[in-house]
Amino acid sequence: MSTQQRGADYRPDIDGLRALAVIAVILYHAEIPGFGGGYVGVDVFFVISGYLITRLLAGSGAKPLRMLWSEFYLRRARRILPALLLTSLVATALAVIMLLPYDLTRFGKYLTASSLFLSNVPEWREGGGYLNSRAAYVAITHFWSIAVEEQFYLVYPATLFLIGTFVPGRRTAALLVLAGISLALCVWGSYHQPLTNFYLAPTRAWELLVGAVIAGDEAPWLRRRQVNDALALAALLGLAAVIHWYGNMTRFPGLTTVLPCAAAALLIVTGQRQSSVVSRCLALPPLVFTGLISYSLYLWHLPALIFFSYYSIRPPGPMTLIGLLAAVYLLAVLSWKLVETPIRVRSQLRSNRAFLWAAGATNAIILAAGIVLWNSNGFPQRFPADYRVPDQAWMASRGSFAKCVNRAVDTIAQGGLCSDGPQDNAAPRALVWGDSHAMALLPAYRRMAAAHGVRVYFALKAGCRPLLDMTNRSYDADWQVGCLAFNAAVARAIHTIRPQVVILNAHWIDADADLGPVPSIAADALQSNFGRGLQHTLGEIIAAGASACVVLDVPAYKYDLPYALNMASFRGIGVDFLTLSRAAALAQYRAPEHDFHMLEQRGMLRTVDPKDLMCSPDSCVYQVNGELLYSDWDHLSARGALFVSSAIEGCLRDIPATASR
Repeated sequence: MSTQQRGADYRPDIDGLRALAVIAVILYHAEIPGFGGGYVGVDVFFVISGYLITRLLAGSGAKPLRMLWSEFYLRRARRILPALLLTSLVATALAVIMLLPYDLTRFGKYLTASSLFLSNVPEWREGGGYLNSRAAYVAITHFWSIAVEEQFYLVYPATLFLIGTFVPGRRTAALLVLAGISLALCVWGSYHQPLTNFYLAPTRAWELLVGAVIAGDEAPWLRRRQVNDALALAALLGLAAVIHWYGNMTRFPGLTTVLPCAAAALLIVTGQRQSSVVSRCLALPPLVFTGLISYSLYLWHLPALIFFSYYSIRPPGPMTLIGLLAAVYLLAVLSWKLVETPIRVRSQLRSNRAFLWAAGATNAIILAAGIVLWNSNGFPQRFPADYRVPDQAWMASRGSFAKCVNRAVDTIAQGGLCSDGPQDNAAPRALVWGDSHAMALLPAYRRMAAAHGVRVYFALKAGCRPLLDMTNRSYDADWQVGCLAFNAAVARAIHTIRPQVVILNAHWIDADADLGPVPSIAADALQSNFGRGLQHTLGEIIAAGASACVVLDVPAYKYDLPYALNMASFRGIGVDFLTLSRAAALAQYRAPEHDFHMLEQRGMLRTVDPKDLMCSPDSCVYQVNGELLYSDWDHLSARGALFVSSAIEGCLRDIPATASR
C-alpha cells in the first residue's frame, strides 16, 4: 500500500486508483452510508501491489540473486517501516493515556503481533473484525492487511526465481496456476473456514498474484481505443457497484472478491498507455496526490477514528466527522512529507546500516511495549478509584461452563446436555434453551436449581434464537446451517430428557427483522417469520409433554456500559446520556413481546420479565450500590443475573413439585 518511487515508467493513474481504494476504506470505517463494501479497497491495494512489485523484480536485470533480494527487502523496509513504526508509537502513547485496562491489554496483544508482522493472527484467533465487539476499540486492527502483504513477499521473490529457473518463459502461466490454487482454496474457505479465509495469506495470495499476472506484456487487443475505453469504464462502474452494494454479510473473500480484483486489474491494464478516458480521470492531480499519501492515510485513519470515538463515547456527528476526516488527511500529508518520503528517498538515514539500526531499535521498543501491555493488568491505577471491571469471565461461553456450549448436534439430540442442580433422575427437570442472553443468566439459573431442587439442563448457542426452522439472515450461511441443526437437535433432546418446563431465553430485539424461514417452510403472509418459528417451537415443546416459559429480554443500551461509565468518570463528565426510560425499554421489544403475550393469553406459554425488577415507571437501572448489572450493552453481569433471579424463578410455577432447599 506504499507508493512506488517515481521513474520513467511512473503511472499517475495507479496513484489515482490508490486514492479511490483508500477513500473507500476510510468511508467504510467511518460508517458513511453507501460505502458498505468499502473494505474492497484493501483488495484493490493487493492487486496494485502485486503488479508493481512484479514489475520491479522482473525489471531488475541480471543482478546476483543475493544483491537482488537484499535491495528488494531494503527498499520494501524503507517504504513500509517509517510511517508504520511512527503510527504504532503514537497509537501506543494514546492507548496508554486513554484506554481502559481491559482494552489496553488487548491493544498490547495486537501491538506485539504488529511488530512481528503478524497482525492478522490475533484477529483470526479472536474471530473478530474491525468494528466487532471489543476489537472495535483496538486502533491498529487494520494492520492485518499489511501483515498479509509482507508475509506474501517473504516467499514471492523466491517463487519468481524458481519459476524463472525451472519454467523459463512461462512466468505468466505459472503465476496463473498459483493464483488459481489460492483462489480455489479461498472459495472453499469462504464456506468452511471464513475467518481463516479472511485473515491468512494463503487465501489472499491470489489477489496479489492477479496483479503479478497482468505485469507481463500488454495484450494486443487493448490497443483498440474503443475496447480500451469500454473495459475501463465497465471496470470503474463495477468497482463502484461493489463498494456500494457489498456489505458486512457478503461472503468475503471468495467468488465475490473476483469482481473488485478483476476491476482493479482492468483499470491497470487499460491505463498502460494512459489513453483511456478513465485513466486520464484517475490521473487528475487531486486523485494522484491522494494516492501518493494513501499509505499514510491508511495507517492514520483508523487510530484517529477509534481514539476520537473512544474518548467521546458517543459517535461523532456529521460536521465533527467531516472535521475529523480533514484532520486525518492533514496528518497523512505531514506523515508522508516528513517521515515516509525523506527516509524512502534517503534524504534522511541515508546509509542502510543507520536505517536498519534505527528501524530495528524502534521496532524492538514497540515489541517490548506490546509484551508488557499484553501481560499487564492494564494498569488500572491510571483511573479513578471507582473503576469497575466488566464482568464477563463467568459467562457460559467463556468460563468453566464453556465445555457445555456448542456440543456436537448428535450428542445434543441424544440428550447429552450439561445440567445443574440435583443429578438424580427423580428430580424435577427444566431445560433452558437460548443464546448468549441465556448464558448471561447462568448464575440465576444455577441459584434457581439449587434453591428449588430442580435439575436444569442447558442448550445454549451464542447468537442462535430458540426458534425452529428459522434462520438469522444477518449471519453467514454456514452459521445459519449450524444454528438450524442445533435447534433441531435441541427439539429432539426435549423428547429424550422430558423436562416439565422448557425455558426460552434469547435476545428478542428486532427478532422479525433478521429472521427468515428455511426454503422448505411455506411462508404465510398473515404471520411473521418470528410468529411462525415460535409456534412451531411451542408445538414441539407441548408435544413432548412440557410447558413453555419465555424469559423476556432486559433493557438494551446504546453503549457498552462498563466502558461508558469508566470513560465518563475518567473525563469527569455526567452520565445522563445513559438514562433509559421504561417506555423506551418496552418499545425495544414491542413486536416480539406482543406475540408472546398473545400466546400467553391462549395458554400456550408463560412469560417472566426481568424489566419488572430493572425498570421503575421513570427509568431503568444499570447499577445497584455501585455494582454494574451489565457486562456490555445488553448482557447482564453475574451481579445483574442474580438481581433478576427472582423474576426468572416464575418459570418454575409450571413444575408441580419442587423441593425447596
